[in-house]
Amino acid sequence: MRILFIAASDNVHGYRWIRFFADRGHDVHWISLNKLSSSFSIENINYTEVTRSPNKYLNAILCLPELISLIRGIRPEVANAHYAGLYGLVATLTVNVPLVITAWGSDVIFAEKSRIFGPMVRFMLRKASLVTCDAHHMYERIRNLGVVKEKIRIINFGVNTDELKKQNRDIDYADSLGIMPDDNVILSLRNHQPIYDLETLINSIPMVIKKTSKVKFVIAGSGATTEKLKCLAQEIGVEEHVLFTGRYDNKQMKKLLSVADIYISTSLSDAGIASSTAEAMASELPVIVTNTGENELWIEPGKNGYLISAGNFKDAARNILLLLNDKPLRDRVGALGRKTIVERNDYKNEMKKMESQYFEVLGQQGGQGRLVG
Repeated sequence: MRILFIAASDNVHGYRWIRFFADRGHDVHWISLNKLSSSFSIENINYTEVTRSPNKYLNAILCLPELISLIRGIRPEVANAHYAGLYGLVATLTVNVPLVITAWGSDVIFAEKSRIFGPMVRFMLRKASLVTCDAHHMYERIRNLGVVKEKIRIINFGVNTDELKKQNRDIDYADSLGIMPDDNVILSLRNHQPIYDLETLINSIPMVIKKTSKVKFVIAGSGATTEKLKCLAQEIGVEEHVLFTGRYDNKQMKKLLSVADIYISTSLSDAGIASSTAEAMASELPVIVTNTGENELWIEPGKNGYLISAGNFKDAARNILLLLNDKPLRDRVGALGRKTIVERNDYKNEMKKMESQYFEVLGQQGGQGRLVG
């Protein structure tokens, strides 16, 4: 099958999706409007980068004629746009074959609140042959935008559970970060944006270090609130316990997971289970996540993880201390967390479901994705 992906080439989650179908032997073409991440291999992928302006919106407009010509030359059988935003709109305007749009969550949530972008998102989702998302509540939001239920499937991004497993601490990497052998490490992998509410995590630190000083909070990633978060850590006097490690690629993510004892997400909103949460669970890290979105459908408190109230730093601190003080508990929770991901969110299984959806929109065979409603 000749599949065209129209997707950003600097996001690991979209890349993994595309990589699966290339490795599966399909004729994969990938068009991006931004620079390719240096950590991504495009072996067996026909990759094209189209950029005409540093402004992403102007770039999309200027590139439309070239994109139409490129797509005609590729002659795909099916196309898949990732993110119901700029890439989804570009695909809707340029593709004349069955089009799948994969919504990521924030795109649909933003559309509900925006008078400008809302109509555009509704337009592209209604025009698509199929819309995929990774959560039941996102399914409902997409339905509310006027998409008929027969066109929506729930497909998780999935985690490569063969690749992500329990690891021994990478001592050299820990040393490079200034983590001592007897330090306990709490890890956050969420980007530095207001929606991820990393202020709550930092505000939990004084309660934790009051009970134990042998602890480091590794706050990976970057974003609009990075400097504000650093200032907050200094203001409340916990900067020596906080490590801001910056942007990370897949290789660095594995190292970060290896040095951690606990994973935490203080996000104010998630679609399905966040990829970083699922990756931590697959690596047998006990997880603490906010009770938002569908996290309660994935996490059974005290069994395979812990749920905390969004915005409640005291709740976060209490659960961190609970796990820090009980290593056997951390081990049990981590092991059950991995079991959950292997059974319900394995990357290969989810992508095989997606493969059947491509065949379905082509009318070649029945699909196996979860039809809701």
